[in-house]
Amino acid sequence: MGDIRTCEPARLFVAILSRHRSLLDEVRAVLARDHGPVATASDVFPFGWTEYYRSTMGSDLLRLLLVFERSFDPGRLVDAKIQTNEIEHDVEARGGFPEARPVNVDPGYLTQSKLVLASTKDHAHRVYLGSGVHGEVTLAFHDGAYRPHPWTYPDYRSDLYARFLMNARAALRHSLSAP
Repeated sequence: MGDIRTCEPARLFVAILSRHRSLLDEVRAVLARDHGPVATASDVFPFGWTEYYRSTMGSDLLRLLLVFERSFDPGRLVDAKIQTNEIEHDVEARGGFPEARPVNVDPGYLTQSKLVLASTKDHAHRVYLGSGVHGEVTLAFHDGAYRPHPWTYPDYRSDLYARFLMNARAALRHSLSAP
């Protein structure tokens, strides 16, 4: 029998996607209000890895990646996914945007050893966490870098994401070594 131990330290990770820069900023502010300061943020950059979102979100999409400063309990990933879905629904219900889905907000968590994303879609490589939410180890840290799996989305395989995640990992490591 193994002893039950706490999990390794984690930080909330969120990827925001929209055509509207104002929504990236708005969602960031809502998340910061609820989860505290952002430790690491990407620049806003064009998202062109897939056409999957075009029919509901339009073209010329922008992406913003965030990792929050506070410790995050991975057991709360379901709550984070429910919250980000509520943010999306609130923006849609408010109206004023031509797209059916003006913003996409995807949470996960980052540790020194992996990036886990939440999803509402089941698949063979995802584990059910509860309340309609699944978890997926999207990237695993090995040989000095976060490495993709066969199911890892194309954007998460990119050098852009790799640089961002390595910076976020360095900030996480630094916070863990601080007195």
